[in-house]
Order: sequence, then structure tokens, then C-alpha cells
Amino acid sequence: MDLLLSLQSADELRIASDYSFRWLDLKNPLAGSLGCPKEEVANEFLGVADQLPGRSEWTLSVAIGELLESMPTHKEDGTDEHSQFPLPLSQEILDRFDYIKVALAGSSNCLSWKDRAASLSQQLDAPSKLILVHYADYHLAGAVDWATTLWASRELGCEYILIDTFDKKAGRLTDWLSTDDCQQYANEAERLGLKLSLAGSLRIEDFRTLEKTGASILGIRGAACLEGSRVSGLCRDRLQTLSSCIANERLATEFR
Repeated sequence: MDLLLSLQSADELRIASDYSFRWLDLKNPLAGSLGCPKEEVANEFLGVADQLPGRSEWTLSVAIGELLESMPTHKEDGTDEHSQFPLPLSQEILDRFDYIKVALAGSSNCLSWKDRAASLSQQLDAPSKLILVHYADYHLAGAVDWATTLWASRELGCEYILIDTFDKKAGRLTDWLSTDDCQQYANEAERLGLKLSLAGSLRIEDFRTLEKTGASILGIRGAACLEGSRVSGLCRDRLQTLSSCIANERLATEFR
């Protein structure tokens, strides 16, 4: 198991590069759980990554918001184009990231959401780059359930599936899912050839339990920030503590 560290700028990438994180993610925390960064922010992030010595060892991902975030448009003949996904970042930018994360708020009321996910997948240079995000509090997001997201991920040829939380004020991942739940989901994902990632206001004390679930990745943001706030800047003391948890490619060694 490894840690995914979410960042919001090239400056934060420079800071994170001093530590042992191998999966670095770009998002805009102010724009929601999977907030998409601006084009210029993503471009600068990638430019700095290419200049840093650790680039070859990093996996880089980017969040691009909700699959159904943009309003549907209509052709002149009145037919719906909602199944077509308009890229929020340029093709060139997306091609330079290893994985693209998108969430499914509102999908339970949209019959064409799978077509839209397929449209996004087809625009990527590899279908395995797409990561569909299932919200543990999916009912608050009006999203489809876990099983539906899981099977869609398999059909699209995804490598990973991520579970996160939609409403950060309504609870953490561990408030919505038990350890047994996470273990069951990891097993179900594995049976379909997928790797499970977990996120949602995770804390260091969660690692010891969640590493036993079979999940491949734990995603963090707030745990690495000042005062534990996901919208604040990074805290070097927290980064050092987190970094020590993944030394020798293992989590939470200090807590055993």
C-alpha cells in the first residue's frame, strides 16, 4: 500500500518533492472533492515536475471534477448531447498525466452517464488512465451505487477505482464505511481486475486499520496540511510524519 498526496499548485509540488511520496495528485480543493485545477495551474505543475529529479519515480494524477458538472447542450435538431464529455483541460495536458480522476455526482438521475464516461475514456490516450470515483456518501451526491461504479470501471478498462467522500462536512470515509466494508470492496475490485484506492479526510491513525483492507492506495490532503484543513497549505511537520509512514514502501510501521 502507498500514499497518494493531493497538491494544489506547483509550489506545493516543490515542497512535496523533498519527501518520499511516489503518487502526487493535482486538484483544486476549493472547487469540491474532485475540484479541477485551472489550465495554467496544471501546465505549471507539469512543467515543474519535469524539472525535478524525482519525476521518473512519480505517478502523477489530476482531478477533473464531476462527470456531469457541465450543463447538457443541444444540437440544432433538438437532440441531447449530454453523452459527450467536454474536456475541462486540454488534451495535451491530460496526456501528460498518468491518471485522470472524475466523480459521478448526479449520475443516479442521468441515463446517459455511462455514455459520457465512455466519451471521456475514448479521449484519453489509454482507457486504463481513467479513474471513476465512487462517493461513500453517494446518496448525498445523487450518484450511482458502488456496484454500478465498479462494473462501469471494469467495462471501461480502468486500472483503479477510488472511493472518496462528497460532503466533507457530513463525515470522513471511516464514518461512512467500516473496515469490513472497505475490505469487501477491495476484494470485489480485485476479482474484477481493479485496484482500490481510499480517500476522504483520512488521518494518520486510520492507516493502521485501512492497510489491512487490501486497498492499494490511500489518498490524503488534509492530513498533510496546516491544522488538518484541506484548503490550507502544506505543513512540513505533517509531511515528515506521513513520509516516515511510507518508508521502505510500507505504511504505519511506527504504529505496530
